Amino acid sequence: MKVLQILLFTGFVGLSGCGKQMVKVFNDYPGNSPAPKKVAVLINPSKIVLQGDIASDVTDDLPMTKGQPVQSVYLEFLKKKLDGEIRKNFPGAVPEFLPYETHQDQLESVKVQYGKNDPEMDYRVPASPEKFGQVTDAQLVLIISGVTLNRRYEVINTGVSKSTSNFLSCQYDYSVWDNTAGKLVSTGSPLIEITVFMAMTTKTWESNIQEFMDFVVKNPPMGKKQQK
Repeated sequence: MKVLQILLFTGFVGLSGCGKQMVKVFNDYPGNSPAPKKVAVLINPSKIVLQGDIASDVTDDLPMTKGQPVQSVYLEFLKKKLDGEIRKNFPGAVPEFLPYETHQDQLESVKVQYGKNDPEMDYRVPASPEKFGQVTDAQLVLIISGVTLNRRYEVINTGVSKSTSNFLSCQYDYSVWDNTAGKLVSTGSPLIEITVFMAMTTKTWESNIQEFMDFVVKNPPMGKKQQK
């Protein structure tokens, strides 16, 4: 197990309506490096956590087959949306989804502390850069070690009247690995919240995942957004 506290950049990045967002950059992704031809993704299915009554939103809004477990419904949708987001942010790159269960023994835990008063957060990274380079020839690897889904309600009291706002609230715990250099690029735990105006829809879920990927590729700049 590793504890990483010395870094090139650490901070709290603000997203619209989301509060502070924990992110730590260990190595900049080289701006002059060739665009990745492949981006691998590993998602830990056992760490998809559904809180409150969010399970009913998943089954109401996302495609599913009869009897399919709720976590599996969300996982399939997440993979499909990430596929499109990777292709958008890394033109020409092919997404490769690796089964987490098959490769989890090749990953190790990294403890990251964002502030001296914050608890350590747990992320997964390749235990051996050399061995993991044999697992995939992808230039970049996105490892999602956990996703916590919830629906958050907020009561606004103006003194004259009260109203309730609600949000699709998802925290993603992730790490980005430069598989060419064999280095950890970044870790993050952004809390992405999308306002639900009338009712939650598939578009609400899509927007949440899109904002997550926007966060990933901006911290540090990667993909086509690097040239902006």
